[in-house]
Amino acid sequence: MNFTFSPLLGWYVGGIIAALMLVLILVEIAHFIKSNNDETVLTCIRRVLICGAVALLALTPSVKSNVTTRAINATNIIIAVDTTGSMGVRDAQYGSDTTITRIQAAKAAVNDITKSYSNASFAAIHFAQSASVDVPLTPDASAITQWNNSLRLEQTSTSAGSSLDMPLNRLILTFNEIKQQHPNDTNILYLITDGEQTSTSARKSFSALRNYVTTGFILGVGSTQGGNIPTVDDRNISSGNQTSDNWIIDPDTNQPAISKMDPTTLGNMADEIGGTFIALNNKNTVANSAVASSSQEWRIRNEVKTRERYTPIIWPLYYVLFALVLWELLVWLKVSRNLI
Repeated sequence: MNFTFSPLLGWYVGGIIAALMLVLILVEIAHFIKSNNDETVLTCIRRVLICGAVALLALTPSVKSNVTTRAINATNIIIAVDTTGSMGVRDAQYGSDTTITRIQAAKAAVNDITKSYSNASFAAIHFAQSASVDVPLTPDASAITQWNNSLRLEQTSTSAGSSLDMPLNRLILTFNEIKQQHPNDTNILYLITDGEQTSTSARKSFSALRNYVTTGFILGVGSTQGGNIPTVDDRNISSGNQTSDNWIIDPDTNQPAISKMDPTTLGNMADEIGGTFIALNNKNTVANSAVASSSQEWRIRNEVKTRERYTPIIWPLYYVLFALVLWELLVWLKVSRNLI
């Protein structure tokens, strides 16, 4: 514990006030010594003490001490899932040799992601013809589970083709809002898709996300051999089935259209965000891949910092100054009455 000065008004203003009070003290002493008036020694001392108290208040006597602060940096998980029609292709595997649809593999991955991060916050986005933030950032992992269970594929009648950069703008806005509200948090992106791009327009780069994402994972579902794309209509959705025996026909071949997972494009997307591409299959799952080690690394982090704190000790000076000023006022009133 050390005594020091830490002016509340800053050294510039506090120094000027203290210097002015010092000048007034010298003027008062000189005036008392040289003048032949009725000012007493006690009056001179009182006025010098008033100026001295004001000077000390301006310089603000303080006690300097070291304090330890703990900053808690939370982890935010943003999950984006492709719900275009090609995600209904039954050529995916997830931790076993059983063949399932790509959307089923995506849902299994989402469940494992939420289990991998305890005490994290989550946000969820789905994208097809458009992108939508279905679950804003929340610490409630059960909200993500409910959202995941309710995911449905885009209906074939409303589909306009697959565009991998469809969620990009929505992701940038979401990450920007999170960064403004929680600038020190860790932000992790999980984007789950088959990597198929059927739109005629060129795909936009995901490199703009580097400013917001601490790390990211592009999770690929499906196979490079591919499979037929089923049609999705109201009947499929209402019955809970995500696929049917009716296939989308390729107009060029007049045969069922084939959709294949594109690992090259997915790898490029991962490179653009500075993240990792993982092809989910019978061996690779979220629980046994690089995601597992990442979830251990990016949990809530406590950062302990030591800094100096200055505690002003000025309340005794206030009492002293008040008493001296009151004394001065009473003396002035007494002298004024005698002069009347």
